[in-house]
Amino acid sequence: MKVCYYENEELIRHEKSIFLAGPTPRDDETKGWREEAVQILTDLGYDGTVYVPERAEGGYIKDITEEKYKKTAEWELQRLHNSTVIVFWVPRELKKMPAFTTNVEFGFHINYNVVYGRPDDSEKNRYLDNLYLRECGKMPYNTLYDTLKEAVSQADKLNAQELELLKLLPYKKKKDKIYFTADTHFDSLRTLAYSYRPYRNVEDMNFHIVKNWNSVVVKDNMVYHLGDFGNYDYVKQLNGKVVLLAGNYELNDLKENYNNDKTAFKQYLISLGFYDVIFDKNYNLDLQTTNGEKVGFNLSHKPTDCNKTKFNLFGHIHEKCKIKSFGLNVGVDASSFMPISLEQVLFLKDAIENNYDLDVFCTDKDLK
Repeated sequence: MKVCYYENEELIRHEKSIFLAGPTPRDDETKGWREEAVQILTDLGYDGTVYVPERAEGGYIKDITEEKYKKTAEWELQRLHNSTVIVFWVPRELKKMPAFTTNVEFGFHINYNVVYGRPDDSEKNRYLDNLYLRECGKMPYNTLYDTLKEAVSQADKLNAQELELLKLLPYKKKKDKIYFTADTHFDSLRTLAYSYRPYRNVEDMNFHIVKNWNSVVVKDNMVYHLGDFGNYDYVKQLNGKVVLLAGNYELNDLKENYNNDKTAFKQYLISLGFYDVIFDKNYNLDLQTTNGEKVGFNLSHKPTDCNKTKFNLFGHIHEKCKIKSFGLNVGVDASSFMPISLEQVLFLKDAIENNYDLDVFCTDKDLK
């Protein structure tokens, strides 16, 4: 078993892991629960990674700076999103372990793989109990041992399923470093309506696209966004190095607001957090796959700007069509509202070029 504390920056993706969520003591005198939890996991024979959102030496972190707070919060969020199972153990004591942050994390992650427990004498947990029953169909466990035993059982089961899935897939998820996407249209009510996106309002749409993005993309990943980003300020909330290839909305901004001054517009976008900005209608991208092979793509915003001599990645058409004989639509409407990895692109490229038949690409001219 590998135990990762705040000091450990390593993020174990797509391997068996358990996150120990719940309250942390707010003074040095109150004994926490995570040390006992790690021992129980050891006794249960758990052989994955366990994330412990505390310092290795323990103790309450006093007078934490804003920068340090943001860093620890990001450490937690990335590992919560990537854990096989999240354990919520909530021995709430309002004066010593109030668990206010735990309430937020519980509501935010209840639809993940969650195992929840609390002592019978724990204070103010009735809402969590009811939410767990409503969303997960289960009653909370009332001992730490039983909570962790169920977590280990779920982690083993889910990890076995993922290993079987990886055997069937020609790409290896844990090596994903490069992603593609398009047409996020942050803050666009028009897109929400006309593309019939499954969200209640613009804020709901923005929230889920950011959440989905950050669940697969980490800090050092490269993301090629093929245009129509929407409100550019949202780049500040997204993981990864975002390279923006201008779509028709960006080109319209360039014309109307920057008098076609590409340098000024690019400087503005980079100042907001974009890694790079490309204004070419056709952009040649040569990459190296995880097994060392070289592969080239043509990147365009519109399918009509694609290159006949290369495999193309494009956006613009939203949910209208995911694949064409000459390339792939990487827009969020065609990709579960999240970026698509290089390995997934290679899988679909092979299918388009070698496996899909006339039933996939037929037009009315092919009908009898």
